[in-house]
Amino acid sequence: MRRAFIIGAKLLGLLALYWTASSMAQAGFSLTGYLASRNPPALLGPWWITGLVADVLLSLGLALMLLFRTERLADALRVRDDGPWPDPGSADRLLRAGMLLLGVYFLVLTLPALAATLVAVAQVKNGFRSPLHLARLIEPVLKMALAAAVVSRPEKVIEFLSRRGPRDGAGG
Repeated sequence: MRRAFIIGAKLLGLLALYWTASSMAQAGFSLTGYLASRNPPALLGPWWITGLVADVLLSLGLALMLLFRTERLADALRVRDDGPWPDPGSADRLLRAGMLLLGVYFLVLTLPALAATLVAVAQVKNGFRSPLHLARLIEPVLKMALAAAVVSRPEKVIEFLSRRGPRDGAGG
């Protein structure tokens, strides 16, 4: 399972690196537009630029971690080497590795967006006290909670997803 996890994590790292490159291009265009405007909107400024740069740097850091520190990530998530791969009886282990990769994928997608949203809310006067601005945090916080649940308890998530309801043939 460890080998499958490492291969999948490196593939996710390549995908994240691609997204980071796309994000860098978009950030460059946004920054160029901001710097070229004679009367930039008051909402934009140093905080906006900081959020833009933080988003790109965090995405790049996560992509590089997935590409070059995969073994450490596997150790941190306690992914064990269960012998030769693929093993005919490894469906459950492969499902667990896939679930961990899905959780890492959620984290890689959500962490930069959460950081950018926090910076955006922080730049607004009384941003953390305003329900309107705090509402912007709901989506990334829920996504982070989902990612944390999938990474920390993949077996519980698999068990939850494997439950059969009344219409699936169990219970009546």
